[in-house]
Amino acid sequence: MDLRRDMWTNVILLSFMASVSGSETEQISVIEGHSVTLHTNLTEILNQDTIMWLFGPNQWVVSEIERKDYFTSFFKSEEQLFRGKLQVDQKTGSISITNSRVEHSGVYELLSAKEKSISKTFNVTVL
Repeated sequence: MDLRRDMWTNVILLSFMASVSGSETEQISVIEGHSVTLHTNLTEILNQDTIMWLFGPNQWVVSEIERKDYFTSFFKSEEQLFRGKLQVDQKTGSISITNSRVEHSGVYELLSAKEKSISKTFNVTVL
């Protein structure tokens, strides 16, 4: 239960930090059945970094990577929508959706916190 509480604390903190630092939106279209990668543009996740990917209007957590004291904790959604289709680059935090479906269309939000906070929104359309 502590892990879930910590995760939601991170969501709130990262959302606040993102609103302070501003964000950018990238429009991405992909043909159904093809793969799409959403890039963090990081070369690597450093110590004390947290990378979180949120999806949809309810902003449920798709993936979270937290590096603390040189230990990496990793969460990847097992929701049916992404089961077997979500790949997470644990070095950069980028995510890929393989064999995309129309249901994968929507808003994905990248939140990252450390010295340099990042908030980036991807509007993905599967055609």
